[in-house]
Amino acid sequence: MTNVNNRFSGAFVGNGVGLTTLNAANLTLGTLADARLSANVPLLSGNQTFASSNTFNGVASMTNVNNRFVGAFFGNGAGLTNIIVSSTNTSVTLAGDVTGPSGASTVARIRSVNVLATAPTTGQVLRFSGTDWTPAAVALATDVSGTLADARLSANVPLLNGNQTFTGSNTFNGATLMTNGNNRFTGAFVGTGIGLTTLNAANLALGTLPDARLSANVPLLTVSNRFSGAFVGNGAGLTNVTATSNLFGQFSSGSALNGLFVENTATNDGASALVGSAPATSGVTFGVFGQAASPDGTGVQGLAYGSTNGNSTGVYGQSISTNGTGVVGVGSAQSGQPIGVYGEADAPLGIGVYGLGAASSGVPVGVYGTVSGTNGYGLYTPNNLFVGGSALLGALRVSGGTIFAGTNTFTKLLMASGSSNAPAIAFTNSPAAGLFNPGTNILGLATSGTNRIYIAADGKVGIGRTPTANLLEVEGTASKASSGQWLANSDARIKTDVQNLDHALETIERVRPVSFNYTDEYRAAHPSIEDKKYYNVIAQEFARVFPDSVKESGEMLDGKPILQVDVHPAAIYAIAAIQELHGMLKAKDDDLAKLKEQNTALEKRLQTLEKVVNGLAR
Repeated sequence: MTNVNNRFSGAFVGNGVGLTTLNAANLTLGTLADARLSANVPLLSGNQTFASSNTFNGVASMTNVNNRFVGAFFGNGAGLTNIIVSSTNTSVTLAGDVTGPSGASTVARIRSVNVLATAPTTGQVLRFSGTDWTPAAVALATDVSGTLADARLSANVPLLNGNQTFTGSNTFNGATLMTNGNNRFTGAFVGTGIGLTTLNAANLALGTLPDARLSANVPLLTVSNRFSGAFVGNGAGLTNVTATSNLFGQFSSGSALNGLFVENTATNDGASALVGSAPATSGVTFGVFGQAASPDGTGVQGLAYGSTNGNSTGVYGQSISTNGTGVVGVGSAQSGQPIGVYGEADAPLGIGVYGLGAASSGVPVGVYGTVSGTNGYGLYTPNNLFVGGSALLGALRVSGGTIFAGTNTFTKLLMASGSSNAPAIAFTNSPAAGLFNPGTNILGLATSGTNRIYIAADGKVGIGRTPTANLLEVEGTASKASSGQWLANSDARIKTDVQNLDHALETIERVRPVSFNYTDEYRAAHPSIEDKKYYNVIAQEFARVFPDSVKESGEMLDGKPILQVDVHPAAIYAIAAIQELHGMLKAKDDDLAKLKEQNTALEKRLQTLEKVVNGLAR
């Protein structure tokens, strides 16, 4: 059938190998074998190479981990994982704060602020100058805050609570106070020593003491000197001796008991074995002057022994000069116990030494005594010393039991240090109550033999304890007559940098209030503490919230300082937290009021709607 117009209806059966010009669109049955496909048709079971550009619009899942792709990906790569990026397989051009290709990018800005191209040097950091980021050193005053823990410091940093050894040469320009009496220094002091005290003259090995530092009692070679007193010895070489210097003199040597002995056996009233009178109304004159250079000698001795009754007087001196002295005794020996004036009276109303400064002006002295030795006494009594009422005393050194009666005025009163059991200044009826000196420049007040108040050299006061850290420290409890806190100056004019407290609730949540009992060891060291529940915070925890309110107490435990806290900041933050809570409650009240208004409006709309529905139902 060679006519191309032939047409057949039905189904062909048999070998159709010779059929040509078949239309693939008419294939409705069967499956075309892979072998009938051209080599350009990709097969699922074979390896394919797509040589041209292809577009896959559907979802393509490629699950074999050995898949490899050559070329560039375009589109959304959000689902890609395990991507390895390197300078050789990635090239990205950056913009904004970081510019240039990814392999050679430049950080030109940080948060839109320019970074200068200046190269940094060793130790510099990137700091904001106010306009640009630039290399600069760390500014401790502004860049650093908080407190660096001691453990983070090197061993070369000195600590205040440890023993330090400075091996290099150091210069301390500020005022340095070293209050421990055990301090020792090796080397030479340079600078002014005006504040040094208790210097030992025996240690002066260099230099010359200026004349101005010597007392007026030291003679100088460059000026005229006047020596008072009596010369003893051979005066054969003396010249220019004025007869009026001594109207009468006697020198005794050898075994004689008395250099001068005068006796008057008269029984008339007023009779005297020896009378000294210096009637001058000015200057420093002496009615009777005696001096003993021997270690146990007596300058002037008087003894009234003829009768044990009456008003006998061993030594009597009177001066009517404004600056005169009735009786002067000088014990000038450098050892022993020299006595300037010694008087004895055996009569019941007798007076061993009686001196009268009768002048109504100047500084008259009834009895004057002075010593040159360290163990001597200008005025000495082995028994109690009685000072009458309205007495005026200058510098007075008192040891032993001394009773002052009446009203007495002292320019200076020097006492022995005493102790808590035997205070230096005590009371007749309460000898274990009074003042004493526990150490240099330290004052103690004792009662019943126990130190109650301790005032340290630096002004710290301890009640029942020795103060170590605070200006006032109390061992045990303290109270006042009325309620209320202790007052503190809080005037607005004395404050600066005043700021409101924010996040007070968050801050207070970090504070842990606790109840506790003190340990047996701590109560043993502080007997006034009761064994009961106390309420406070833990200092170490409190320091994390308020570090400036925790400090060392001065007491030690296990080699470390015991910490103490000031909980006042927590109270102030608690007030701020209450205010924050009040603000939150007000806001919730406002929200609740709005909800109520909305609910009322909805109820009215519902009622209206119900009426409409009911009307339609009818």
